[in-house]
Amino acid sequence: MKTFKCIRIIVMAVMFFSAAVCSNAHDIASVVTYGANGSDTISDTTAFNNAITALGPNGGYLFIPHGVYYINNVTVSQNITLCGDTQGGTILKANGSGQVLSIGGSNVTIQDLTIDGGEDQAYSNNGIVNSSGKAMAVKNVNFQNCSGYALYLQLAYQAEISNSTFHGGTAGMLYADASSGLFVRGCIFEAKTVPFAIKLTATTNAHSATISNNWFEFNANAGVTDTIIADAQEVSILNNKFSVTSDTAQHLSHIRVKSHGDRTLIIGNNFQQCGSGAKNLIIETGAKTTYACGNRDLNSNVTDSGTSSFLMETNSTLDSNLIYQKNLLLQNPGATGANIGFDAVNSKITVFGAGYFGVYSYGYAELGANSQLHLKANSGAINLKSDSNTIIEKANATSGNWQTGHLVLCGKHLWVDSTGKLRINSAAPASDTDGIIVGQQ
Repeated sequence: MKTFKCIRIIVMAVMFFSAAVCSNAHDIASVVTYGANGSDTISDTTAFNNAITALGPNGGYLFIPHGVYYINNVTVSQNITLCGDTQGGTILKANGSGQVLSIGGSNVTIQDLTIDGGEDQAYSNNGIVNSSGKAMAVKNVNFQNCSGYALYLQLAYQAEISNSTFHGGTAGMLYADASSGLFVRGCIFEAKTVPFAIKLTATTNAHSATISNNWFEFNANAGVTDTIIADAQEVSILNNKFSVTSDTAQHLSHIRVKSHGDRTLIIGNNFQQCGSGAKNLIIETGAKTTYACGNRDLNSNVTDSGTSSFLMETNSTLDSNLIYQKNLLLQNPGATGANIGFDAVNSKITVFGAGYFGVYSYGYAELGANSQLHLKANSGAINLKSDSNTIIEKANATSGNWQTGHLVLCGKHLWVDSTGKLRINSAAPASDTDGIIVGQQ
């Protein structure tokens, strides 16, 4: 009997110490006190709800010891920290459909546990859902077996997701809709079948998300569509690693900036294998300013059809087709000066419409064998300039070569008149026979 009491005291002491790791505050409770049992398969939903209610509006720290707890649609109230034993040691597993946890207030933290959506038991679940809660933190949490979203934020404000692991989410891994002040850092995203790892949407004034120092790795054979979808303002994508472990055509992009994207920063990322026909960066029609700087191997068919400036600066290995339909500036893309190298046979850079293509800082653009630089003006002039001095210009074409559809070379106007003679004039010609004849066909 004395031995049994001793063991019981030791176990209680270990539980108290583990809870104290969550906080030194005095409002600490354990779900075990309210009847939860991590060693059976009986529902623990009522025990969790009773423990959360007992903490009251001031909240506190709810400790969940090592074990597997079967719950569903548990709402975590404001000012509560839900703290497991370890990420792999404490598992909250769904035993019904809906969501495993819902955030029902502000200042909620979920940490040191696993969220299991129960997809292996044919349940349809989101992992964690936060609708309009403020100051939420998810730390050291593993998400798995979620048939919906692993983590879904709607109208959330100041949410921090850190040091967590996402394994799947049939609808998507992390979806933040109309949320602002989002930080995702130090996480691992890996799966075989997901439409996206992170999706950010905001049609009004919601904005500001930072995605930094994460590792995205997918097997594209099962259909990973996009890694990050940025359809919101002020999204910063910094120092992440992107990799697809299978070379297939099913993975479409690592970063997709959609029509509501504006002031998007893409800096210091490492882009690895992307899949056959995939793109590291897609900027869709309607997207506004996007800035890419200091990325490694941002080189797989970057497509830009947005409506404002795209600035790409000091990115390494730009060696594939670049297609742009608005302003493109490249400043210092190489280590020793500004240059753009197209080494692949038949590669090209094409600039359409009213955009311009510029290489600065005493740099150069170099085209390899069978390559071409194609400038096509739907309206406006096409110029080759050195600083502010025009070297070659093709003026606007209206109704005749001598009027505006002619070549301007170092300020001199050249055209072929109606009789086939090459003429030159120091100013724009006033007629087809203006200027001096310098040659004849």
